[in-house]
Amino acid sequence: DEIEKGMESFMEGGNDFYGPYMRFMLSIQAQQLPPKEEVAKLAEQMEKFNDNWKVLMTRFQLAPDFQAQQLWKFMGEFLEGQGISFSQQLKANEWQLEALRAFVAGTPP
Repeated sequence: DEIEKGMESFMEGGNDFYGPYMRFMLSIQAQQLPPKEEVAKLAEQMEKFNDNWKVLMTRFQLAPDFQAQQLWKFMGEFLEGQGISFSQQLKANEWQLEALRAFVAGTPP
């Protein structure tokens, strides 16, 4: 079904994204700026990952399936426990993407 396909796509995208993102974060923490080409590729991966996350969360929210609805509620509770909402998480994701693009362009975020 569509939700299962969305989950698979999201998980695959996460696997492709998190490794490079963690290396990027570690290089920044070590005060070593990564090559802009790598950051541009990371920004592309982040955009795809964010888009998949938005689609998947919308599918969970609107699904007639009880389990999908339950997962939607669980995700909302989890985020609320972290002190943020879905809309705040989306804004944070978009800010991160803008910050990566600004780094590549050599401008402030």
